[in-house]
Amino acid sequence: MFSLKGLSFGKLCFALFLFIFVSGIAQSVAASTISGFVYGPGRKGVDEVDVELLNENRNVLDRMKTNSVGRYSFNVVSDGRYYIRVLPFRYNFIDQTKEIMVETLSQRGQGIGFFQLDFYLKLKKGGLADTTTGVVFAQEVPKNAEDQYKLAMKDLSDKKASDGMNRLIKAIRIFPKYYAASQRLGIELMKADEFLEATNLFMRAAEINPKSSRAFYYMAFSLNRLGKKYNRAALKALQKATVLAPASWEVAFLVGKIHRQEGNFLEAEKQLVRSKKLVRVKKPSIHIELAQLYANDMKKFGKAADELELYLKSVGKKDEKIKKQIADLRNKARRTS
Repeated sequence: MFSLKGLSFGKLCFALFLFIFVSGIAQSVAASTISGFVYGPGRKGVDEVDVELLNENRNVLDRMKTNSVGRYSFNVVSDGRYYIRVLPFRYNFIDQTKEIMVETLSQRGQGIGFFQLDFYLKLKKGGLADTTTGVVFAQEVPKNAEDQYKLAMKDLSDKKASDGMNRLIKAIRIFPKYYAASQRLGIELMKADEFLEATNLFMRAAEINPKSSRAFYYMAFSLNRLGKKYNRAALKALQKATVLAPASWEVAFLVGKIHRQEGNFLEAEKQLVRSKKLVRVKKPSIHIELAQLYANDMKKFGKAADELELYLKSVGKKDEKIKKQIADLRNKARRTS
């Protein structure tokens, strides 16, 4: 216990000053914690999901990604109303926002408390994940293969790509029909621009689970990246993906992009416009692709300008070069009308 005995007046004043100063610092950095888990179907934690902390005015205060088990955590320095927004860009889940009140016993509104807020994500109807998720949990996988897969997912979450890929290979060697491991290894190879190997893995995944829209979509994406001579095969894979996931903007976008490469401009326009209608969040790439189609291929300069203006709105920043392109396109539209 702290004692004042033996302290001079000067030392006492200094001790009091130090106590007040340190207490003030402690008070100023006191923080409450808002944390929780982001779950997908089957109460499985979803990794690499963007989560935002917003204040009562809906201004973003902080942002992070969930870890390998789907957990997020934010510190807040004062009591009040906050919002947590989950943005599963990488997945075909619906965005969610929830309100949470942070109330502690501190009179200054800067106490310490722990607040739990979990999210259960729902699939977008007709999207890429709709026909894919169930098989992951339904497939019976040998335990040693599943252990390797879990360790691989942790490695990948920790940015240890090489270790994670090696563990995925081990899992597949143990259980060659391992759907989740085959598809994830394909994704990692796709990220490394190893599109031929990735295509083979997505073909295997689609053979194991013929109702996987993701497997057919990724197969088409990889085939397209191998070169134009593979576009016919890519479109066949996309036909299957469209049947399985009729409301997927990603599928419609890739179909439109490939048709543009093949010179089928009317079909490209149809699919890209459809993609724009299906998407729920801003996707600047759609506006850029449409702008290029209208300006370079279809000579619809006014529509190209419209898409570039939508692109600027979607990215939320000024770009003088693009503004000049918009002005030039408007002039061309007037001259050709």
